[in-house]
Amino acid sequence: MFKNENESKTKINNAEALKEVEFLIREGRTKEAKSKLINLAKKGLKNYHLYKLFSDIFAIEGKWEQVIYSLKRSIIYKPRCLTSINNMGIAYSQLGQFSDAINLFRKALIIDSKSSEIRTNLGNALQDLGDIEGSIKVYLEALKLQTNQPQIYFGLANAYKELGKSELAIQNYEKAIRGNPTYLEAINNLALSLEQKGEVRKAIKYLQKALKIEPYREDCLINLGQAYEKIDNKIFALMAYKNSLMINPKNTSAISNIAHHYKSEYKYRCAINAYRKLLDIDPIRIDAKESIIECLSMTFAWEDSASQSNTINEVILDKEAISPGILLALNDDPAVEYKIAQKYFNSNFDYSQIKLKINQNSKIRIGYFSGNFYEHAVMHLIMPLFEKFNKSIFEVYAYSFGDKVEDSYTNRIKVNVDCFRDIRSIDDDNAVDIARKDNIDIAIDLMGYTKNFRMGIFAKRVAPIQISYLGYPGTTGSECIDYIISDKVIIPEEYKKFYSEKVIYMPNSYQSNDNRKVISDKKFSRSDWNLPEEGFVFTCFSNIYKIDLNSFSAWMKVLLNTKKSVLWLLKSNKYAESNLQKAAYKAGIEPNRIIFANRVPLEIHLARHQCGDLFLDTFNYNSHTTASDALWAGMPLVSLKGKTFSSRVGASLLTALGLDELITSNVNEYISLAIELAQNQSSFNKVKNKTKRLRLSSPLFNSKQFMQDLETHLISLKKANFI
Repeated sequence: MFKNENESKTKINNAEALKEVEFLIREGRTKEAKSKLINLAKKGLKNYHLYKLFSDIFAIEGKWEQVIYSLKRSIIYKPRCLTSINNMGIAYSQLGQFSDAINLFRKALIIDSKSSEIRTNLGNALQDLGDIEGSIKVYLEALKLQTNQPQIYFGLANAYKELGKSELAIQNYEKAIRGNPTYLEAINNLALSLEQKGEVRKAIKYLQKALKIEPYREDCLINLGQAYEKIDNKIFALMAYKNSLMINPKNTSAISNIAHHYKSEYKYRCAINAYRKLLDIDPIRIDAKESIIECLSMTFAWEDSASQSNTINEVILDKEAISPGILLALNDDPAVEYKIAQKYFNSNFDYSQIKLKINQNSKIRIGYFSGNFYEHAVMHLIMPLFEKFNKSIFEVYAYSFGDKVEDSYTNRIKVNVDCFRDIRSIDDDNAVDIARKDNIDIAIDLMGYTKNFRMGIFAKRVAPIQISYLGYPGTTGSECIDYIISDKVIIPEEYKKFYSEKVIYMPNSYQSNDNRKVISDKKFSRSDWNLPEEGFVFTCFSNIYKIDLNSFSAWMKVLLNTKKSVLWLLKSNKYAESNLQKAAYKAGIEPNRIIFANRVPLEIHLARHQCGDLFLDTFNYNSHTTASDALWAGMPLVSLKGKTFSSRVGASLLTALGLDELITSNVNEYISLAIELAQNQSSFNKVKNKTKRLRLSSPLFNSKQFMQDLETHLISLKKANFI
């Protein structure tokens, strides 16, 4: 009897102690609660409640493996306890072990088939495992049991969102919010879905609602900033990002968005500082390294050649893959360029080994893919491919995925091609499906690794034959692009090994040109462009990022040796202009000898070339469209032939035009030739007159001949692959 009384007292004491632990957990005093549980265990207590309370504390601490261990011990004393089985399933889900979680939830449903909570957890686990259709089926079963459960609608909405069914996703997020007006995750996800659908202002209202409920919600602030950017309210976007930084100064998403904001606003100094702050927190952020290089190039902010070389070497040797386009102006080694391109493609894209059969269409279907179907340098060159193709043999499809810019160029393309598809808001998988249903025979990528590119589409293969052309001057380093359009100057036989693509050799220059480009008949004086009335005007209208230190140093030597000469460049940004003038002064040239031209409509731009004398090409990344513009306007071009694609374009154009004498093979030749032409009026007049004469008779500006040559290649490609 005495023994039974002691046992009863012990049980009562243990029960009271466990109730106290429950109270401590509810009060958030988990450290005290855990200490009391450990003492009880040391005294020999072993029961369901002890291990269940241990699991609750471990769950609060995020120690999921210990949660599972504790729950397994609790189930020994209560094998059919739904709470323990369900919680163990949740713990496995937290560890990413979704198959184990699913087995436990299914086991729990055998015990209680009418539990909507367990069905919801099962649906979540199925969704996490990737069985989206299966999760939807389970959520719908749960709704039959309990129709007013916000968590079920939330899970269902997420599943529909995964399937790209945005309308159903939005409807279910709204139902979840009606059931729980403060359901922040549902409000946030609804806003994102509305934004993707294009209802950005409505999305902003929901995000603002979420922030009223919880003002310090970082992800909502970031999403709000991104939404404001989409409606071009950059001031409010920046405020949202900065507010998120006030909550968490190390929020890398906020810092990254602030840096991108500054870059888009041409505030390159501020952008560089922000990217460096990002790297201080996350040293392996390759996008920050890329952007710093880009900003430095856009501002001509390389302090010396050593710092430039060190930066390039750091990027090349980095374990992370950097976008190859960033380095085109900073490298003239095709082996390095090939290595970087391969590394980037392999690191960022899953290549599909699928082989598509050539279609038995009555005509050859060509699909051009671009983010630049508006007035853009590439379109200035390529318009004849859309307007002058042989419609008895070819059908042309255009797939547009760039920024929403529509102008006269867009309209010219739309009215001439057989089909124009806007795939901006469509993901790669669905874009591929659309193009395949169009039965494209040959897909031509006009982007490569330039802004807004969609290499993911080609990695999944949209057509039996895939070609890289014009937009990107280099190898893609990929297995998915089968061919690259080039010429014998751009890619001589000995350099083919540095290209992952097979080479389609055009008989003249690889570059398409539009010989209908209008040159305004307006006569300009030099004073109209702030140029001196006397003296030689050297010109380069390339984008600032193409001007590397070696090019600029060569130009300064040319100016030093040609009295009263000036250098006429394209206006870029205040940082670049200031840095270029400082570099000129350091080289012994008065800063006022560097003159900047504003951007003007193409007809006017072509006409103002009459006020310049000689175009000086950039080195590693030659002038491409701007070089053709100069030659079309009758201005001679001096170019240095390098080793990479981008550094041999000038030589390609001059060869096709018949002006080989203006191609140089080293820096000293380049400098000497530029000085000779500036100082020897007879030599200059000879090449000037020859340029004007040949532009109307050479293959370079024969759009019809180029079209025929290209179409011959495309016909041969289809025949070869059809067999």
